[in-house]
Amino acid sequence: MSRLTETLENDLAKLEADGIKLTPEELIWLNDLARTVENPQGRTVAFLAGSPISAGGFYFWTLTLQSSLWFRDVACRHFTDETMLHRALGFASVFGRDEYLPAWADAKTFEQLNSEPSAKKTVKQFARRFRGNKKELESALFRLMPDIDAPYPLPQEESPDLDDDSILADLLAGTGLSREYWQRQHSPFVLKTLVAMYKQAAVAAGAEGEADQEYKAAFMEYDKALKVCRDAHLKEQDDGAE
Repeated sequence: MSRLTETLENDLAKLEADGIKLTPEELIWLNDLARTVENPQGRTVAFLAGSPISAGGFYFWTLTLQSSLWFRDVACRHFTDETMLHRALGFASVFGRDEYLPAWADAKTFEQLNSEPSAKKTVKQFARRFRGNKKELESALFRLMPDIDAPYPLPQEESPDLDDDSILADLLAGTGLSREYWQRQHSPFVLKTLVAMYKQAAVAAGAEGEADQEYKAAFMEYDKALKVCRDAHLKEQDDGAE
C-alpha cells in the first residue's frame, strides 16, 4: 500500500489505544476515503473523473439515467443471483450512453427491455460476448464503482428522494435540452448540472463555496466509514468477552 494519509494515521493511533487493529481491506478503504478528505478535488476514481474502464472487449462507464433506472427497476426486481446482477450492471454500464441497444439485445431501448425473459436473454447474450471471466467482470465493476466492494455498507442519511421524473423536469426547465439528451448522460454529470442549477438558485441565500462543500462531503463519508469499522471491532470484542 502507498503511504498512509495523515488523517488516517492520526485516527489509527486512537483506534490502537482502544485495542482495535484494522484489517488490510479496512485500511485500504479508509485510506482512499482519507485521500479525498485531504484533496477533495484530486479524486482519481475513474467514474468520478468521467473515464471508462476497459475490460473484456467493452468500455464500462458510470450509469446514465436510463441505464440506472433499468438496473434498479428491472434487473434488481427480476434477478436475485449475484452473478446475473453483476452481468446486468455490466450491460447497463456499457450501453447506457447509447440511444439504441445493440442488435443482439431483445429490445431496442432500455425502456422496452422491461420483462424478465427479455432482460435475462439480453444479459446472457452480453455475458457470452464479454471476453473475460467472472473475476475480470467484477474487477471492472469494482474499479468503476468501488463503493460496492467496501468492507461495510455505510448508513444512508434520510433525505427526500428525487424521482426520475422530477430530476428530468428540473433539467428540462433549467437547461432547455431534450429529455432524450439527459437520459443518455452519466449520473455524475447529471448531478453536477443539478447542483450547479441549485447553487445558482441559492446564491442570494449566501450558499457556501464549492470547495467547502466538497471537503465537508468527503469528511462525512470518511467519518461514517471510520465509525462503521470501529463499531464492527468493538462488537467483536464484546462478543469475545461473553
